[in-house]
Amino acid sequence: TMQSVTKSIVSAVIGIAIDRGDFPALDTPVLSFFEPGTVANVDDRKRRMTLRHLLTMSTGLDWDEDVPYTDPTNSFAIMAVTPDWVQFTIDRAMAQEPGEVFQYNSGATLILGHVFRLATGIDLEEYAVKNLFEPLGINDYEWKRTPFGHVDTQEGLYIAA
Repeated sequence: TMQSVTKSIVSAVIGIAIDRGDFPALDTPVLSFFEPGTVANVDDRKRRMTLRHLLTMSTGLDWDEDVPYTDPTNSFAIMAVTPDWVQFTIDRAMAQEPGEVFQYNSGATLILGHVFRLATGIDLEEYAVKNLFEPLGINDYEWKRTPFGHVDTQEGLYIAA
């Protein structure tokens, strides 16, 4: 299991997609990938959150993974028992201005996977296989899915040597 190293693979895949012109500009607002009225706690700060903020974990979302994962106040632990992890994350209230504070946020990477599919029309796993795994000779892998069916971009990748 790659656990959170999965996030680095996701970043590499997004970098490849940017280089190939398949992924939008990093300064694109995240909310442009969600239908109006489907996201909770929208304010001017959330409107300013961009793809770059997701990649750098500086979203400004109210998120706390600094406490143990067994702590019921851990944002990841709360998210993990909901059916739609992307919606749970994007619905969080804002705690800071995007770009100002690094806050480790597994949910941010899940939003990236969702955005990737919407922006490219291709599942991130499929794109990774074609543009990263196959060129590197990686053919023994498994990529878990969230309960809602999204690629588990925050910790779901398993790769064999």
